[in-house]
Amino acid sequence: MGRILVYALNALIRGVTGYLLIHHPDAGASAVTMVLAVLFIVGGIFRVIGASSIQFPRWGWTAFAGVVSAVLGISLLIAWPAASTYFVGMAIGIDLVLDGGALLGFAAAIHSLPVAQTRTA
Repeated sequence: MGRILVYALNALIRGVTGYLLIHHPDAGASAVTMVLAVLFIVGGIFRVIGASSIQFPRWGWTAFAGVVSAVLGISLLIAWPAASTYFVGMAIGIDLVLDGGALLGFAAAIHSLPVAQTRTA
């Protein structure tokens, strides 16, 4: 029963948000820009903290991607009203490229780890 309510609430929020963005695109672009800026900052900080505390193989790339993400979010907040038209796409692109590179480095690092042998009966 709880899952159905979560999915229904998610559908309701998405529907209302979509309706508002269709009917108020300029205000929607500004609001989405603000939300993305906060998302970049918080996500970047969490990436840096998580990568530096766990220190998995090649964790520095993930920490670097987190720092860049936080800086992009701060830059987006500073240029907020004017940035709604151009900066969002550029910031998302930079963030995705750096995060993808960090994930590739992580995948390459764990690929070279020895595989644990399981015993069969």
